[in-house]
Amino acid sequence: MNFQSHKSALLEIKKLTIILSEDVYSRPLDTLSGSSIGQHMRHIVEFYTCLLSQLQGQVINYDLRKRNQLIEKLPKSCALAIDEILVQLDEFASKFESKPLRFENCNFDTDMGINPITTSFSRELVYCLDHCIHHQYFIKIGLVSLELGHCLHEEFGVAPSTLMHRKS
Repeated sequence: MNFQSHKSALLEIKKLTIILSEDVYSRPLDTLSGSSIGQHMRHIVEFYTCLLSQLQGQVINYDLRKRNQLIEKLPKSCALAIDEILVQLDEFASKFESKPLRFENCNFDTDMGINPITTSFSRELVYCLDHCIHHQYFIKIGLVSLELGHCLHEEFGVAPSTLMHRKS
């Protein structure tokens, strides 16, 4: 399995942890409905971390992820978490690529309980990347509102299908 797109997306957000001050990184922004760039970074990191930490079992449930407040407050904590994800991606590649898993999530209708769906490690990685790009866009909105959009390349937070469409 090729993890290059995951690595590129994660390294793009890691770059921001290096160049953004703690204040900019953790500041609640009106344009993001009171959330911060750091909260969106944490959210991205935690989905990858959750997937990788739950691989030993057979169930993936992102609702059960551990929320690490340090990642949203301290850019260095986020950078370290990204480094760990990158190491684990290489480590788990051949081991779990075709492993069948069960995805579960909490339903909005509490009477329905847990909703199980058959999935795989490869499929969940695709989900994590899509999720990452989605939150990159929110990060872009936040940085543009702070007049820091120049810190990003033009394709940051843009879905691969949109990039392909633009080229056609």
